[in-house]
Amino acid sequence: MYKVISLNGEWQLFGKNRDGKDLVVPCSVPGYATLALEKAGIIEPIFYRDNAEKCQWIEDVTWSFEKRISIPDDVDLSRAELRFGGIDTYADVFVNDVKVYTSSNMFLPFSVNVGGALKRGENVIRVTIYPYKPYVEGKRERADAAFTWDRIYVRRIQCTFFWDWVNRFVSAGINGDVSIAFPYDSTISDVFIETTAIDETSASLKILLETKNAVKNENRFSVEIENPSGNKTVWSLNGRVFMDKMHLKADFSSPELWWPNGYGAQPLYTVTTRLYDKDGHELDKVVKRVG
Repeated sequence: MYKVISLNGEWQLFGKNRDGKDLVVPCSVPGYATLALEKAGIIEPIFYRDNAEKCQWIEDVTWSFEKRISIPDDVDLSRAELRFGGIDTYADVFVNDVKVYTSSNMFLPFSVNVGGALKRGENVIRVTIYPYKPYVEGKRERADAAFTWDRIYVRRIQCTFFWDWVNRFVSAGINGDVSIAFPYDSTISDVFIETTAIDETSASLKILLETKNAVKNENRFSVEIENPSGNKTVWSLNGRVFMDKMHLKADFSSPELWWPNGYGAQPLYTVTTRLYDKDGHELDKVVKRVG
């Protein structure tokens, strides 16, 4: 398996307070500016009395999340991929002051090759997140939009623009895991799983396995589904990768059904997909939980 360096954990948050003075506070990633400011004592607890009203200035500030990392000597920099589970929302990503990505949708994870910007030794990763309002200027107002019309043009969680059960918290943050990976030439690009039929006696799943360069490199794959207890394999398949996108079908009997809260248990099956080279060495692995 290839090397992956997690960038989750402690970062630094740079911005300005409500009086325009520079701020630098520690923050956690995944995490948000509002939570970091509360933890640092810059703002009062946001869910107490009317404190939410007092921190609305946060959405009009440009915030930068920054982390210093060390890259070892034993990696191939040309294969380096910076991976984000999501950024909320309009942002530029920099590696050593080189812009490598622009984000505009918090729901989309992404991976970008940063081999041209990364170096061995110390590096600086910076994510600068901008206020959303300039990005919706000139858009048509929508009278049919509840609470506020401009939110429908922004690909981020809608309830934080104010809802019937929560105040307005239009913050800025990194809402998913962050890592730097050094994958092999052959990789698993995506594994998509869909339940096509299920009842008390049997279940059918459609599995879309998408790979990169696996056909060219004559790689092999395996897919294994384990029961929720993890003590039994209910279905497995292995073979040669013959297409970049392979559609597989998994059938097994007596599935443990997932029930809504209050009606029963929510068992999850583990689906593990692996990619191997011609000699049987593992190149990549994706693990997903489905119910």
